[in-house]
Amino acid sequence: MSSTARASELRDRLAAAIREFPFDSYGLDDVSYVLEATPDTQEWVPALADALLPVVRHLEAEAAAARKYAAEMRDFCSPHGVSVHYADQLIQFMDRAREGGTAQCTN
Repeated sequence: MSSTARASELRDRLAAAIREFPFDSYGLDDVSYVLEATPDTQEWVPALADALLPVVRHLEAEAAAARKYAAEMRDFCSPHGVSVHYADQLIQFMDRAREGGTAQCTN
């Protein structure tokens, strides 16, 4: 998938999350009504999604750097292979977080 297509997909997912957000639960009944009445004509929704994209991309870059480090950490020369253990744990925690689960360190 090209980076342009990926950014567009991510933007669309963010816009969908904004449209589905329960604004009326926070006293923003007017926003909730407008979104329910004409969700696709609200130009501010994609604009807000665009504003959030740099934050999401930054977080994705951090996660990618941590995954890369974990992969490289498997090759560290450490006594008793603890670097492999920690690399595997790091990747497990990141996978659980990606799936929406919680991760707790057992050490």
